[in-house]
Amino acid sequence: MSIDPLISLLKKYAKSIKFVAILACVLVAFGTAALFYLNPATHDTLLLITPKSASQRGVSPDAIEDINGKKLMITYISEESATAQAVNSNAGVTLRATNYTHPHVMRLVMKSGGFFTIAHQEQSSKTAVLNEKAAFDLFGGVDIVGKELTIGNDRYRVVGVISDEDDTLHVYIPVTLRQQSRPNSFAVRLDDNVSEALVKNELKQIGVTDSSYDFTRGSVVDRAVRAVRRWMRHYFG
Repeated sequence: MSIDPLISLLKKYAKSIKFVAILACVLVAFGTAALFYLNPATHDTLLLITPKSASQRGVSPDAIEDINGKKLMITYISEESATAQAVNSNAGVTLRATNYTHPHVMRLVMKSGGFFTIAHQEQSSKTAVLNEKAAFDLFGGVDIVGKELTIGNDRYRVVGVISDEDDTLHVYIPVTLRQQSRPNSFAVRLDDNVSEALVKNELKQIGVTDSSYDFTRGSVVDRAVRAVRRWMRHYFG
């Protein structure tokens, strides 16, 4: 698909403040949707917290974990590209440093084994959870708990395989193995005891406020992404 029509369209409307604002919202929506899997069955109770500015400084995982698991469960992802090696194969993967509450907040389904635990996280255990795509490409199946893979100079023990419905190869590891990471996008699961007001009040403690961050329901982001995809199909085939 040629991007020339899109470039022409951007040039035509480049001076339109409204268009630029819409485009910014679209880019945020796509970025958020790429980072956090939006399950259509549960995304209305998912609250996504994203920075208003791309230059927004992130928050240290230690600060986030100080409030995690008390009045609310919060998760986040820091990504980097890497090469994973198994016994007879290797592949490029997206390494996702996250926390132990990630599958609970995102309502992800385990295909085998389990996600890494709070103990694994606190002990900086070299454990890994693969998504189905990574499991099949690296090991040929999902029954791989106990097997090992190497990323860089580190060897990880597989503790589970998760379904995140993504065609990208994902490897999830405890965030404590990537202490330099400073995530600036977060997700919280709302319920009868966790309101948006409570979330905002708790996040104030770590400097995340609605003056610098947008608080958006997952369903809103999902609708925005679907609308843009329809627009792209209409204009570019």
